[in-house]
Amino acid sequence: MFEKKRTAVYSSLTPPAYPRSSLPLSSSLLSSLFISPLSLSRTILKTRFSSIAPLVVAILTKSAPLLLVLLTFTLVVSAVIFSSFSISYLNAEASTRFSKLIDTNHSILGC
Repeated sequence: MFEKKRTAVYSSLTPPAYPRSSLPLSSSLLSSLFISPLSLSRTILKTRFSSIAPLVVAILTKSAPLLLVLLTFTLVVSAVIFSSFSISYLNAEASTRFSKLIDTNHSILGC
């Protein structure tokens, strides 16, 4: 009888476990994208410093979604910069060729 009371008290103290799918999308997405500095420091402290490989693997596995977002952002920004430089170069090249064509036409026509 005493055991039943003890388990009832313990079970009332433990919070109910919610499945990950029942969390709101925004909180689960944000929590998967950004790692807290506390969890990262715990991971670093748990890792032994005799080898740097476990530390690197731990950091990369904790921050993989954030790294993926940063990589995607970097690729998009570099593509935009590259395309703007390409367009300005092509415009400059086309205007140079067009002015040479007009100069040639003026010299042929005698204007």
